[in-house]
Amino acid sequence: MLADTPLVKNLAIPDYVAILLKGSKNLAERFAAIDIQQVRREEQENERRWGKYPKRMAKLFKIPHLPQKLMKSTVK
Repeated sequence: MLADTPLVKNLAIPDYVAILLKGSKNLAERFAAIDIQQVRREEQENERRWGKYPKRMAKLFKIPHLPQKLMKSTVK
């Protein structure tokens, strides 16, 4: 089963569709009502919030083949 299959199957449930549509006639009308500027602002905020790592982690990222080295150290 593809990852999105349950979401598509839910479109056969009238109550689910009513929640999605929020009074719109169809999905096209509902998507047209989305404020793209608001979506962009929220995406930028999420990027700022989740796009940064602690400074000391940058040193770890520079270690070549770190995952392999960690695996070797835990296998011993």
